Amino acid sequence: MSRPPLSGSRKPEGNAAFDAVARLIQLLQLIPRRRKKPVRQLHEELADLGYRTTLRTVQRDLEKLAERFPIESDGAKPAGWRWSEGATDVSLPVMEPSVALTFLVLQEHVRHLLPPQVVEDLQPRFEEARRTLERQPDSGLRRWPQRIAVTSRSLPMIPPDIDPAIQRTVFDALARRRQLQLKYRPYASDTINAYVLHPQGLIAREGVIYLVALVADYNDPRSLVLHRFVSADVVESPARESPDFDIDRYITEGGVAIATGGQVRLEAVFRSARAHALTESRISHDQRVELIPLPDGSTGHRLTATLQDTLQLTWWLQSFGDELIESSKTPI
Repeated sequence: MSRPPLSGSRKPEGNAAFDAVARLIQLLQLIPRRRKKPVRQLHEELADLGYRTTLRTVQRDLEKLAERFPIESDGAKPAGWRWSEGATDVSLPVMEPSVALTFLVLQEHVRHLLPPQVVEDLQPRFEEARRTLERQPDSGLRRWPQRIAVTSRSLPMIPPDIDPAIQRTVFDALARRRQLQLKYRPYASDTINAYVLHPQGLIAREGVIYLVALVADYNDPRSLVLHRFVSADVVESPARESPDFDIDRYITEGGVAIATGGQVRLEAVFRSARAHALTESRISHDQRVELIPLPDGSTGHRLTATLQDTLQLTWWLQSFGDELIESSKTPI
């Protein structure tokens, strides 16, 4: 992953000596952490940023920089360059504590949704972020990562294992808008199915990652869990994109839920002891809760809402036990 230029998207105007120094710093920032990048590609990326020079000059620059910085060549022709294993990142300006905190929270809670190559490229930034906060003994930000947690109301479960090579391939296809040739084992089945997929997006829920994709020539997106992928290969052909696909709407309409029906109008009556559970977190945007009298002279609450009929909805209603008096679902 190429780093952004030091300021703006083009090199600043200046004298030859300043331009040479700026070009060397920018060249260091273009060198990847793990995979090797050919000199020709580095030359082209420098040119895109406004640093016009020859391929041979870039090669000489790299050789000189290797005398001072932990970068290495593979010795091939053409040569590829990368940072040496364990090398400290070159970052200008120095990372601010607030930025460091953001990187650490990103590493802890979001990294599973980033392409593996991006995570690898960010590893030096994560390490720098940790060192930055360690140098702030009196800052309230230093211990912030240890004071926050993300949890779930459901039974905590260990996320299923995903083959790292398959995850890398799937994320790469999604990022580059390419098709996937896939072998997939459905739930509770020994059968392995082969598909050609057109990736549309990723969804993470309760530690499970779903790929949302169009299958072959069909136009309705499907969700497939990554840990059931047996193999995956990128097909170097553009993936079809659903023109009206919206990942938030897909989730709202039950895209990754276990559907048992279509949209329904739910009406349910609860005892008032659980009223707070109905009003603190809504189950739909049009949810309404009203106070009503019950036959035994006490008061209850009637809930109405429009949503997808799923097993999750059934489980949610059952979780109220005797506090749920009655419920009905009317198909829309």
